[in-house]
Amino acid sequence: RAIEEAMARSIALRVRALGDKRRRSTGTEGVVSGAMFDPEWLPSKHALSYLKGHLRNVPDFPKPGIQFKDITPVLGDARLFSGAIDLLTARFNPGTVDAVVGIDARGFIFAAAAAVKLQAGFVPVRKKGKLPYETHEQDYALEYGTATVAMHVDALKPGSRVLLIDDLLA
Repeated sequence: RAIEEAMARSIALRVRALGDKRRRSTGTEGVVSGAMFDPEWLPSKHALSYLKGHLRNVPDFPKPGIQFKDITPVLGDARLFSGAIDLLTARFNPGTVDAVVGIDARGFIFAAAAAVKLQAGFVPVRKKGKLPYETHEQDYALEYGTATVAMHVDALKPGSRVLLIDDLLA
């Protein structure tokens, strides 16, 4: 199980399904924040292992002690890239997601492709100061410091069903 979890973290990109509208037991409509992407939902654990085998480890990047996971070998191979998108969207059907949110910068690549596959809009979450309109901002901690991300205030409508694809490979 530990190996499966490590593989899932390596390629699943910390995917969360958020905003799935469901009826609560009280009968009132509410928003339920989804769970982390579960590797048990993947069509093939062999496919996940194969993708993981094509990631390149770059030691001490961007700072000493950080093990950077380079995804460019996956992006450079159409079969691998398509397979990664299939794995990320395996639990969702077109029309079940209103928007796919991608976090700067690697998240953009996967989220935009997932949005096309799911026939949904794409919403970029960028580094602070990179979006031209009014934004919501959120600070967060990194292994090597802190950062702030931003999203346009009108990027999502209330009640939107959102799939969030983050670029974390840990």
